[in-house]
Amino acid sequence: SWARDEMVTVATRLGLPVGEDALPDPCKLPTFYVPKVVHVTHLHGVLLDRPHVAERARPRLTQLLGERIEIAGGDFHESVPAGGDAYLLKHVLHNWDDERARGLLARCAEAMNEGGRVLDIELILPPGNFPDATRLMDLEMLVLTGGRERRKPELRRLFRDAGLSFESVTPLTGASYLIVASRRRFTQVGN
Repeated sequence: SWARDEMVTVATRLGLPVGEDALPDPCKLPTFYVPKVVHVTHLHGVLLDRPHVAERARPRLTQLLGERIEIAGGDFHESVPAGGDAYLLKHVLHNWDDERARGLLARCAEAMNEGGRVLDIELILPPGNFPDATRLMDLEMLVLTGGRERRKPELRRLFRDAGLSFESVTPLTGASYLIVASRRRFTQVGN
């Protein structure tokens, strides 16, 4: 599936093992796959999701990853776990209007370690005005959530206004991209 292909490409980009042994999402949701990282013992992570989703994921993730995973229930519009080296968002920003999406990115920028990154998987609207799946998803997000798909300059501005800068934008599958961003460096202008 395209969702698995996205995560395999992300895992490859991050230097993680991939292959036929990729694990389906522990919540049994059909649209998200987690590359098998059971044997990559130096990785530790935190899953932040709504409390009922976090509790549903806890047994399987704890069985697979033991003490290397912390499961947290919460609201990422209020805060995200502090001290991370990487914050992975997968098709999240398109659920929200610019203000809410910018706030989520700002929470990540504030919480990350020095040198930390936001890894964001999003659809990017291509230039022009022609029918395609991304525009259909844009309409769907607008109607269902009040969010939207964005063009690359719009995403760049959203990240910039949240205190982040694009480092790279890598195609994954179709119109899906991995955006890697880090905290913006501000330079002081002389008086």
